[in-house]
Amino acid sequence: MDELNVARALATVIAEEIDAQLGVHRRLEDMSPLIADAVLDAFTVQLRDGVSV
Repeated sequence: MDELNVARALATVIAEEIDAQLGVHRRLEDMSPLIADAVLDAFTVQLRDGVSV
């Protein structure tokens, strides 16, 4: 599985978990801010040298 598919699969799992906890269902595309927040809460995230956002 390439990086893009891994990222999409992870986003799907996180979105489904958020939906289950909130008792709602949203489109995956609408959940980007919530998914990013969940990832930042769960992991120590660092940019690689030379990468900027």
